[in-house]
Amino acid sequence: PMITPNSARFSAVGGAQIAYGATSYDARGISSQTILNAQGNLSLLDLSSLLSLNASGDFGGSPTRHISSTDGALIDLSSLQSLQGGFGGDVLEFVTSNGGTIDLSSLTEITSGNVRFNFDTMSFTMLAGLEKANSISFVSPAGATIDLTALQQLTNSTLTAPDNGVINAPALTIFDGSTLNLSGGATVNVPAFDSITNSRFNLTGGAQFAVAATVYNASGISSGDLISVSGSFDDGSRAIIP
Repeated sequence: PMITPNSARFSAVGGAQIAYGATSYDARGISSQTILNAQGNLSLLDLSSLLSLNASGDFGGSPTRHISSTDGALIDLSSLQSLQGGFGGDVLEFVTSNGGTIDLSSLTEITSGNVRFNFDTMSFTMLAGLEKANSISFVSPAGATIDLTALQQLTNSTLTAPDNGVINAPALTIFDGSTLNLSGGATVNVPAFDSITNSRFNLTGGAQFAVAATVYNASGISSGDLISVSGSFDDGSRAIIP
């Protein structure tokens, strides 16, 4: 079975438990609402049979579709393999707060569209199995650790290290069309990039980052800074390109 445009939104609150056996969810017809919501201790939205979710509509402006789990609830998307976010200014945002959980343990690739992950925990492991991602970004608290341990390829994305936080991406070797924002006190653990194409690096407040790729192709960037290092020299900001 399939969940079709505008046909369904699911909300489990106050300990309610909902299970639905669809294998695909087409949310292209939904603009700026919360399409999946679970709130409250023991609340469960079980879509564990879902294999694909398509939220790739473009409604103009910057509407956001939310998938939200809060206050000890669980949204089970444990079989989801294919995910598409919004186009243009549209965004599909996953929100977890106050002990809420979203299970994306089978997700290995975010194929297209804009997808944002907004969380309030000090440890983010929701995407531990993600290998390839296109157009993702994060909203995280200061001091948080973001674990992207399987991520190999990042395209058209924004990677912002939390203030005094850590991003672990030990398998990331392809960084194309993306932006890395790094401030003082933050750490990004990545290997030497094999490919850097049309990407930007912004360092502030004493941040240091070493780029070991042998080729930097910026032919697709028409304007703006490719490498930005701001703050006084004493701050210690460095972009190290051996």
